[in-house]
Amino acid sequence: MASGFPAPNLHSVRLLQSLAHGEREALARECSFVTVAKGSVIFSQGSADARGVAFVIAGRLSIRGSSPCGKEVVYAVVGPGGSAGESAALDGRAPRTASVEADTESLLAFMPSSVFRRAVFGNARICQAVIDALMQMLRVSSERIIELATMKAPERVSREILRLAMTVPGSEVATSVEIPDMPDQMELARRTGLTRESVCRAFTRLQRVGAVERVGNGMLLVRDMAALRGQDADCAA
Repeated sequence: MASGFPAPNLHSVRLLQSLAHGEREALARECSFVTVAKGSVIFSQGSADARGVAFVIAGRLSIRGSSPCGKEVVYAVVGPGGSAGESAALDGRAPRTASVEADTESLLAFMPSSVFRRAVFGNARICQAVIDALMQMLRVSSERIIELATMKAPERVSREILRLAMTVPGSEVATSVEIPDMPDQMELARRTGLTRESVCRAFTRLQRVGAVERVGNGMLLVRDMAALRGQDADCAA
């Protein structure tokens, strides 16, 4: 296991927060805990991968789809406590509708589909948590469609950085956030549907107003979360 990763358990998984400690421990015994390298493909779009659901214990994943010509769009970014693969696990038949990749080195817990379905259908609180998570993903996907269709480069880049910042534990109440393994400008361009040059100009603007700062080792410091949200609002005005 990579240095600095937490112990392999399910205590931080949001979908399972309603369970008692012993119940989470029992489910953990039915999971496989795996450390994956940055860039690893966890699930492939169109595949019938049998590994079920991936819970993020540490690290960060991106959920993305691609067209037949290879153009990609990122649906969501998943940080510690989040999960990926619920839809395919619940459906039980259909191939996966999206790919999942590791944005950073990550510690994952793979829960077999049969175990996940048993937990969901056998506990109303987990079932509600899964419904809430799937609805949130639909909302995020709708937001991305609106962004791609209506928003200019600075706003798209600001929103993508905010999404990445919000995957960092404690970011909900933090005034500043360090984003580890920040995607490079080419990857940000793919995620936002922009050119690398447009991303570069938007990023330079954010640095100039003091909203963000690169601090080395692939890390981005969001110096002021409120200022970053303000840049988003300014671009929308």
